[in-house]
Amino acid sequence: MRLLYLLVLIPAITLALSLPTDMEFISIPAGEFWMGGDPSSHYTSADQLPRIQVHIESFEIMSTEVTQGMWETVMGTTIQDLRDAAGPDWYLRGVGADFPVYYVSIVNCWEFIDRLNDLDSSFVYRLPSESEWEYACRAGSETEFYWGNESSREAADPYCWYNRNAFVVEWSEPHAPASGIQPVGTRLPNAWGLYHMAGNVCEWCSDWFQPDLWNMPRDGSPFIGHDLQDLEEVVEWKAVHRGGAFSYEISDCRSATRGSQEYNSMLSNVGFRLVRERRTVETESEAVFRQGLNRIVLGEYAEALVLVEQALEMVPDNTEFQCYRGAVSYLLGDIGQAEIDFTEILEQTPDNVQTLVFNISLFLAQDEWKRGIEEIDRLLEIEPEHHEAHFVRGLANVNLGRLEEVIEDMSAEIALDPGNLTALLIRANSYAELGMFSRALEDVDRILAADPTHPQALYLREQVLPGAGREALESLQ
Repeated sequence: MRLLYLLVLIPAITLALSLPTDMEFISIPAGEFWMGGDPSSHYTSADQLPRIQVHIESFEIMSTEVTQGMWETVMGTTIQDLRDAAGPDWYLRGVGADFPVYYVSIVNCWEFIDRLNDLDSSFVYRLPSESEWEYACRAGSETEFYWGNESSREAADPYCWYNRNAFVVEWSEPHAPASGIQPVGTRLPNAWGLYHMAGNVCEWCSDWFQPDLWNMPRDGSPFIGHDLQDLEEVVEWKAVHRGGAFSYEISDCRSATRGSQEYNSMLSNVGFRLVRERRTVETESEAVFRQGLNRIVLGEYAEALVLVEQALEMVPDNTEFQCYRGAVSYLLGDIGQAEIDFTEILEQTPDNVQTLVFNISLFLAQDEWKRGIEEIDRLLEIEPEHHEAHFVRGLANVNLGRLEEVIEDMSAEIALDPGNLTALLIRANSYAELGMFSRALEDVDRILAADPTHPQALYLREQVLPGAGREALESLQ
């Protein structure tokens, strides 16, 4: 997979000119779908698993990518300006009003959306969530591509601009008139009328990238961190892009393919398309709330709190807004306000999973292990197979010295995620501390079968091998 990028400062943007008149939106029907890659496919990577069932409400999404013409109409800057901001020596990969805009970081996209929302009194705009994007891309299909499973040129070329027909380094006849990004609408759309969901340019989504789909929301909303520790480490997180580009192999343009880059990366093969919603108090408040979440990414916590509180004033009973007010208060060191918000929400809605997760991480961050375990038990009553709940409970029990409980918790986590090597290592250590050396050796060998150079497992194996040998001899007597 080729990513042509450079990390740069956000370019200066002039005053908005007007609202584009050529943005076409397609209504996507509500439904459920299986998100992620086919586990039996050799193309499916770990970040596309496990496959999860997601419910999506109806929404409207652009039929094409945002074009350079649309960008210039709203922002007053050209593709040349964006390229110069990314790096004056970088290539222009396609120039024209009907070409997708590129060399835009996701931060630039936020600025475009904010400007568009100021201009349009009828609609509110946003990026699609990752699950919304894949649902729209698949358009009811469950195959590798929205045109089927076939990746031959005969099958792919009518639908997709990719390296074999649009990138001079690797193309062959027949190919595009010029190498690089192509004008929008120049390949066949998917079954729902969306163009270039595979190839041409990758497309930013609103989620924070995670290395697998375990914690992906099942309701179509974006993944915006799992717990308070995620929010504290957000500067290390990356933004998601989907769909593949002109420079990609066709296998990397599959409906399940995921990619990520830093938030301020301006890439020569990544653009975006928008979702729009009818303007109401609720959708306006959601737009303000998203601005607040964006400020978290930028480390601007005080500004984030102002925006989240503004959204909460618009819709006072929105528990998500209140939950994140507590989270941002925590980031600002106001533990008391975080506790007040989380407690109020859980008194009203005891099964609010996101608030429970935030509350658990609040207790554990203060070394209140027993209170954290009590909240984890509440969470497991609601979601017995909640990913990482057993693991976090085990970590809390490690701090309490409850080794039998640690083994029980890590065993439950391993049953859900057999590839969790950290859980195996913690269980192996607990077995060893309890003098159960043969059981510890079994776990260590499982780790080394997956990662033969795992340093902690190699060290622990040396420590438990003599004891395991004695146990084996005793069993023969």
